[in-house]
Amino acid sequence: MAKGMLRLISLCCAAFTLVACASGSGKINFNAMSAEELAAHNAGLAAMEQIVCVTERRSGSHIKATQCMSRKEFQERDLGVVSGIRGASVDSRAGIRAW
Repeated sequence: MAKGMLRLISLCCAAFTLVACASGSGKINFNAMSAEELAAHNAGLAAMEQIVCVTERRSGSHIKATQCMSRKEFQERDLGVVSGIRGASVDSRAGIRAW
């Protein structure tokens, strides 16, 4: 009886592991793709929907990180940064301050 119970527990653990590994978020990890795989993915997409990977340093760090997203997402991110800069005011006594 104990041997059967141990086998059942082992099978359940194996089944849960397989289900956990198989059920991802459904999101593609573009960082793990090679240049050829990325080119194949982008082949049928409109220019603004194509995925681009950029390696850049994050502000306040010397560590470079690679980010992959669509050209449209990069454009929206950059426009958000620019609008944030435009919303700042410069005061010669206090430096830059946000509104």
